[in-house]
Amino acid sequence: MNDSIEIYRTTETLIMGRIHYDYNKHCNVSGVIDLLSGGVNLKAMKMVEESTHILICGVDDIQIGDYVTCNGNKKRVYEVTFVDNPMNRNHHLEVELKFHPDQEIEE
Repeated sequence: MNDSIEIYRTTETLIMGRIHYDYNKHCNVSGVIDLLSGGVNLKAMKMVEESTHILICGVDDIQIGDYVTCNGNKKRVYEVTFVDNPMNRNHHLEVELKFHPDQEIEE
């Protein structure tokens, strides 16, 4: 069962002395996101979910620093931390993701 995965790239603009990030949809891929490790931790008196995931998908233009959402849920954002093309066979990509619980993509 494959999910609809959206890949976003960011552009930085300086607005009134502050950096503003714009998320631009880069591509759509079909794949599966699975949990690698993680849990809920207490940080600064706040419960925070920290987790890493892996995305298995077809070969596409995905780079470290891109952002990923799954099935149109823009409140669950993952950052690409590593992209692997196993044995350079161009069969599929294994993309490591870090979940960002306080981030949301606005278009």
